[in-house]
Parts: sequence; structure tokens; C-alpha cells
Amino acid sequence: MNTGVVVTPINGSATSEDLFWKLDALQMFVLDLHWPEREFAQHLEQRLKLMASDMMEACVKRTKSAFDSRIQKASRSTELRVAPPLCAMFNVLMDARKQSAKLCVLDTGQEVGPGHVTSAWHTPDPQLEETWTHM
Repeated sequence: MNTGVVVTPINGSATSEDLFWKLDALQMFVLDLHWPEREFAQHLEQRLKLMASDMMEACVKRTKSAFDSRIQKASRSTELRVAPPLCAMFNVLMDARKQSAKLCVLDTGQEVGPGHVTSAWHTPDPQLEETWTHM
């Protein structure tokens, strides 16, 4: 599907940047609607943050899998050369780490339901940090 927006990859791949841009645009669109019912607005924000978290987790898993596969296939010579695709994968993870704070985390202390405070999946993704450390 062509959205009419051309994304030039700066921080990794065009696919990941397009994903982050669309998640941000969707969240901004819903925020700009200024829902009159506060509960419904909070519910929508919560659902969008959860969706963003799930999509970023899938992006990180696929990137880590591709990275590990490339590393295993790489030459075991003493020459230290990093292929451009590996750099792009690393940049995708850097960008995901940066974007996760914006796209996946609810305001601190915001209630997500009657008597419930922000749950664990709205905190920065531990798998992202683990992958970052591993790579």
C-alpha cells in the first residue's frame, strides 16, 4: 500500500522508519481529536501504546534474528569488516530504543482502569534492552 510519503532511511531501514512514523502519526491523529470523554480518550491512548509496544517488539525480534543469522554466516577471518546491512540493523535497534520511550510509555501514574495504575507493558521493553546489550 502506497501512502504517498517517501521515507529516506536515516536511522536504519525504510521499513522500520516507516513503521515508527506511522505509529507516531496515528497516535498524534487520535490525540488531536480531543475526545470529549476522558475515559474513552485514555482507553484509546492505552490501546495505541499497547499496539505500538507489540509492533516494536516484533520489529526488534525480527531484526535480532536477522542480525544473528548474518553474524553466523559472516567470515571468521581476522579482518574486521562490518557489512552495511549489519550497521543498518544496529541502527534500527538504536532507533527503536529511542522511539519506544515516545510511542510505548504512558504518562507516569496514569490510571489504566478503575483502581489500576500503568501496567508493565507500558514501560520500556526489557527485550529491547536485552537485545541492545547482546548486540
